[in-house]
Amino acid sequence: MLSEEMYDVMLHMIGYGNLTENFIDALVWCDHTTLLDLIHLCIDRWGTGCVDKEEWLDAMVLYNKENEE
Repeated sequence: MLSEEMYDVMLHMIGYGNLTENFIDALVWCDHTTLLDLIHLCIDRWGTGCVDKEEWLDAMVLYNKENEE
């Protein structure tokens, strides 16, 4: 089931380029757990080719390292 935040993120991303890139861009302003849940929903619905989860996970790790306080 989609949370309200996940639905808002999905609406923002639909139609705007590559989903993997959009999920990476969303790292800055969305909860990472919510994004991962949405990635799994997309993969379940459209298959593994719609989002590169490993690329996103690598980007998330890098983002977190760069933004440690």
